Amino acid sequence: MPEDAEWWAVLLRPQMWPLLAAWLVAVFALAGLVRAHLLHRAPAAVPGADTPPGALTPEELAHLVGGPRRAAETALVRLVLSGRVRRRSDGRLERAAPPGPSPDDSEAGWALLRALGEAPADPAAALSAAAAGEHPQTVRRLAGLGLYRDDPRLPGARAARAGALRIIGVLSVPLVLWTVLHLAADPLPGPSLRWELLGSVLLLCLLGAAVLADRAAGRPEPRTAAGTRLLAEERTAAAADTDPVRAEEALRFTALTGFTAMAAMHDAPPSRSGPSPWPAAPDGTVDLAGLLRIAADCRAPGPLHRGR
Repeated sequence: MPEDAEWWAVLLRPQMWPLLAAWLVAVFALAGLVRAHLLHRAPAAVPGADTPPGALTPEELAHLVGGPRRAAETALVRLVLSGRVRRRSDGRLERAAPPGPSPDDSEAGWALLRALGEAPADPAAALSAAAAGEHPQTVRRLAGLGLYRDDPRLPGARAARAGALRIIGVLSVPLVLWTVLHLAADPLPGPSLRWELLGSVLLLCLLGAAVLADRAAGRPEPRTAAGTRLLAEERTAAAADTDPVRAEEALRFTALTGFTAMAAMHDAPPSRSGPSPWPAAPDGTVDLAGLLRIAADCRAPGPLHRGR
C-alpha cells in the first residue's frame, strides 16, 4: 500500500489491527469505569434527611463506613464485651452462655454466632463468614434514612470498575513499550508508522486521564452525600480521647476506625506465654488498650496461620 494512502486505508492495514484491538478493549474498560461512577453518584431513592449523630446502632454505623466486614468487626467486639464470645488458649473463638442469638443482635452478630455454632473458629475465618452474607435489614434501614443506595447493580458495577482498572494497567504496559521502542529505533518514522504511533500515544493519554479522573473522584461508595455528612459528624462527636471508654463508645470507635487501623495503634508485643485474655465490660467500661488488643489479635497471624 502506498505511503500516501488515506487515513482510513491505513487503519485497515494488518499492522494496525493490534492497535485497533487495544482501542476496543480500552473503550470497553472505560465504559465500565464510567458506569460504576455514575451508579454510585445517582440520586438516592430517599432524599437524605438530617439524621443526627447517634441515631444509628454501632453495627449500622459500621456498615455505612466499611460495609459488612466492618459491621462484623463491630459485632464481634459487642459479643466479646458482653461475654457471649470468648477466646480460647489456642486463639480460636467460641461461644459462651447464653448460646443463642438475642433479639438485640445485629445481622452481623447473628452470622458470627452461626459461624461459631458448630465448633470454635479462627477469628479471621469467623469474620469472613459473617461478612460474606447479605444484610438486608441493615441496608433497608440505611436506605430508608437516605444514607445508602440500595441498588442491586452496585456490586457488579464496583467489580467492573476494579476489572477496568486492571485492564487499563495491563494494556498500558505493552503500549508504552511499543511506543518507546519504535521511537528509539526510528525518531522520524514514515507516514504509516506515524499513524500507529499517534493512535498509541492518544490511547495512552486517554487511559492516563481516565485513571487520574478516577483517583480524583475517589473510590465509589454506596453512601449518599447525607451518609458522608453523618460520618463526618460522628467522627467529630467521637473525637474525645478518654480511657477507659464506655462499651457503647468502644463499639462506635470500632465502627469508625476498623480492626486494621486499631491493630496499627496496638503497640504492645504479643505475649510469649500464649494469647492474653480479651477484656469484657461487665461494669459498662473497657480499657482502650484491651479494645485495641482485640483488633490486633484478629488481624495479626495467630497460631492457626503460621506455617501456611
